[in-house]
Order: sequence, then C-alpha cells, then structure tokens
Amino acid sequence: MFDRLIAFGCSWTSGRGIIKPVSQDYPHLAWPMHLAGILEADCLNLGKGGSSAKRVWKTALDFKDYRKTDLVIFLWPYIHRSCFFTEKKIMDIRPDVTAKYSLAYYKFLYNETDSKIDWSLRVDHINDFLKDKVFRILNFSNIGTQEDFCKAKILQSMNDVVDEYGTNDEGHPNELGHREIANRMKAFI
Repeated sequence: MFDRLIAFGCSWTSGRGIIKPVSQDYPHLAWPMHLAGILEADCLNLGKGGSSAKRVWKTALDFKDYRKTDLVIFLWPYIHRSCFFTEKKIMDIRPDVTAKYSLAYYKFLYNETDSKIDWSLRVDHINDFLKDKVFRILNFSNIGTQEDFCKAKILQSMNDVVDEYGTNDEGHPNELGHREIANRMKAFI
C-alpha cells in the first residue's frame, strides 16, 4: 500500500491561477492536495509552473527520496515546451518566453513530431526508472497520445476540466476543476 503521494507536472500541478492573483501558485488548493486528502496520504507536490516534459522528467530523476510506499502521479505538460540545462540553471523554452534562445528554438528547431518523440521518450524512461522504486506510477496528460514505443500508459486527458468547471485566467483550472481532477484520478487508483 502507499502512504505518500508525490506529484509531478507543470502549473496545473503547482496550482497556478486557481484563485486571484492568478500569477501565483496555490499548491494547497491544487489537485495533489485534494487527492492526498481523499486517499488519507501525505502529499509532496513537486509541480513547477511552465515546466516541459523534459523538466518534469529531470525533476523526477533528481528526486532522491523515493520509497516503496509512494504513489507517484505525473500530469504531463504539453509537448510544445522544452528547456535547456546548463551547469547553473534551467532555461525554459516556451512560446510565451521572449528570450532570444526561446524565439530561435521555435523559429529554427521546433517540430511537433520531434517534440512528441522526445515527450514519449521521457515519459517512458522515468516510468522505467521508477518501476522498482515506488508502489505505483500513474500518468495523466493533456496531449492524450504517445508514440507506439512508449510502454507507459497515459490514463486520461484532463483538458476538458477548464471548459466544464471554469478558469480564472483562461488557461488553468479553478479550485472546482482541481477537485474534479483529483476525483478522476482517484478512479484509477
């Protein structure tokens, strides 16, 4: 059995935009905390706003305190994001980042096929990496599909939550939406 929920993801996991001001994270109101409450488990929310699958993968890879009693849940970000690691920092690459490196990436390098392959590789690798370290791993996503080689099962897309339950910033679920995400995830546990 499990006694701790560890959540990885982007702003949908960190709780961005749940209430106003929408530019802040509210992890105590986000789906990981709601789900941990339902499951009567401790919660460790390692979501970070703006994260790419690459950054989520690296965060999960670098975390050193996994236990056999952990339930690990990923809410994987969209495929169009990336990042670049240096020795001292992480440089996020997203369409809304106006830094020259990000603009150059989308102008000269970005390709949806390549991004989907990279996304699938990271999902597959971290699931393989964790399979003997934790109680269970669940994967949810907003893209809904992965490459055929990816053995990790993506359970459900959560995109419709914003349409069904509303948003405070036109992109992130409000608190009702986060409660719904937690309830949907519980059905897979």
